[in-house]
Amino acid sequence: MHWIFKSIVMKPFKFVPYLKTTIWGGEQIAPFKGISTELQHIGESWEISGVAGHESVVADRGLTDDADLGKHLPQLIEEYKGELVGNRIYELYGSTFPLLIKLIDSSQNLSVQVHPDDKLAKERHGCHGKTEMWYVMKTEPGSKIFTGLSKQITPDDYERLATAPVENGHSPMEDVLASYESHPGDLFFLPAGRLHAIGAGNFLAEIQHLYLAIEPLRCRHPFFLRLPKGLVRLRQLQFPDRQPVNLAKGFPQAALHICHPNPGIKITQIAHP
Repeated sequence: MHWIFKSIVMKPFKFVPYLKTTIWGGEQIAPFKGISTELQHIGESWEISGVAGHESVVADRGLTDDADLGKHLPQLIEEYKGELVGNRIYELYGSTFPLLIKLIDSSQNLSVQVHPDDKLAKERHGCHGKTEMWYVMKTEPGSKIFTGLSKQITPDDYERLATAPVENGHSPMEDVLASYESHPGDLFFLPAGRLHAIGAGNFLAEIQHLYLAIEPLRCRHPFFLRLPKGLVRLRQLQFPDRQPVNLAKGFPQAALHICHPNPGIKITQIAHP
């Protein structure tokens, strides 16, 4: 007896992007995506989103009688379940898409942020925490990414720096943030609890865990963050912090472990175009 298994290949979905104008946004996103719009200073394009009120909508895929055209992402997941997102993901999250994927265009320095891990987010907000990753696609000369700390400090040092007044546009917190000149192909892994900020002149893709709580840890001034005690446990108050890796330059094994939060995990091979 011969068993014949028929595999139905699902056609890729295209989604309508949600464009957000911001005070720090640039003018690169619309041309990059080939979109004609009168919007200016587009700082973010939400490419795939399950955020309530801004769920991604299926765009025209050029298919005849496309039954999925116009459906929201949660509808797709509920209909296709594990076939679309994988059985394990569907078991864990149901019809909630657990990631938010964006394009970000920064013409100014963005605010410093830090996010809780799953444990603390569930304790405080009843939701999952937030880990992110940035893939840099374009940069202007001298552009920087700020992530982690440049030297060892204590929790008391942090409290003092984070609450110190800003003078002449400068916060003392800037003096302890690690900064890296960014280049196309750079990859930055940002585990929950790590201070981070996007500098001016970066055009990048951001892949993040969907964090459903109201974002309490932002401020208008870059390099300045007021953090109520105990609201977020900082992952690391030590130096040196982990370094970025550059996808365009390949993946030497010596560089891979430093971008992963668990030093016990060893990556043996990553393929890329």
